[in-house]
Amino acid sequence: MLIAKIENHQIIRIDDYRAFNFKGIPTEKHLQETGFKKVNLWRPYDHETQRLVPSEPTLEGDWVYLVKVENID
Repeated sequence: MLIAKIENHQIIRIDDYRAFNFKGIPTEKHLQETGFKKVNLWRPYDHETQRLVPSEPTLEGDWVYLVKVENID
């Protein structure tokens, strides 16, 4: 599971949870208490008119996204 370390609303580092020395898979509560957010490689989109493309990490609510939705020309 990819997670992101957040400090002062800035993404500091994205890595697998094991790289952060958690004892097992962290719970949602533990992530929140220690300043982490889950990383998402998917967003809802219209398969007929849009596509997902890689993007710079974006912090939105409880997630850090590594993709954005783009219209197909």
